[in-house]
Amino acid sequence: MNILENNTSIQSHGNLRDYTPKLVRSDFCYYLAGLIEGDGSIYVPKVSRSVKGKKLYCNIEICFALRDLPLAMVIQQKLKCGSIYRKADSHAYVLSISNEDGILQIIHLINGILKTPKINKFHKLIDFVNKRGLSKSCVQNLNNFSIIEKLPLNKTDIKNNAWFAGFLEADGCFYLRITQKKHKISAGFYLEQRMTDIPSKQSLFSIMEKISFFLKCNVKQLNRTKAEKILHTYRVVTSNEKSNLILIEYLNKYPIFSSKYLNYKDWKKAFKIIQERNGTVKQTIPILLPIKENMNSKRTIYIWDHLQNFYT
Repeated sequence: MNILENNTSIQSHGNLRDYTPKLVRSDFCYYLAGLIEGDGSIYVPKVSRSVKGKKLYCNIEICFALRDLPLAMVIQQKLKCGSIYRKADSHAYVLSISNEDGILQIIHLINGILKTPKINKFHKLIDFVNKRGLSKSCVQNLNNFSIIEKLPLNKTDIKNNAWFAGFLEADGCFYLRITQKKHKISAGFYLEQRMTDIPSKQSLFSIMEKISFFLKCNVKQLNRTKAEKILHTYRVVTSNEKSNLILIEYLNKYPIFSSKYLNYKDWKKAFKIIQERNGTVKQTIPILLPIKENMNSKRTIYIWDHLQNFYT
């Protein structure tokens, strides 16, 4: 099945400059854009060849936690390009795309639907591809390759597509808070991102603010130490019923697919128990504790049946 909703593959269109803005984007395109903006990186060489004359290549990488290898493999199969390797000295796998066909495919899938300062690096990628042109073999595959237009930031509402689902996969977390001594229980979600996009040095406040408006909550600024480094981040937190219900409604329409989906299922179950509880908080805590004890870093069993529904 083709990735574009109109059931026409990008290979069949000669003038990509004219065609790209008119594409009807599939949910997968938005999900992929959010995933790359949340946990991806784009490498663009400053020159096309090394001092020894060796041809240099662009690279797009997406990081996945070790436990999310099945998702990385499914995305690789969907794109029909890229390689997966384990990152040295890190608990992560990386889906790396560097061949010209793969780079061009990614460009046309997500061009015009990026929402963060990562668009600056993406536009440099397009400049590099346009300047170099494609190899003869790639041109033959794509028929009459034309200059690719750099489309601006996407302004569509977050609630109307799968972009936020992909972005959430990076640094979103579903949590249960249980305080037995004070008899307090709550279910919440937070999403955290660096304050500044490092390559462009631009703030991510605008997109985090848009997410907070969508979820009817606030953006918090955090300064914390990790591995002897001070991290400056923005965090959006849902801590009330209204915000959680907005999130549930969205994810019912635009699901996530990493291991976070399993945490989300348990979180949603716990949230419903809290919502509909008949007894006291003290009586509810023993029901919630087993759920919490098997979420996030404490999870040991991963069932990937939900990947059967991955944008087929």
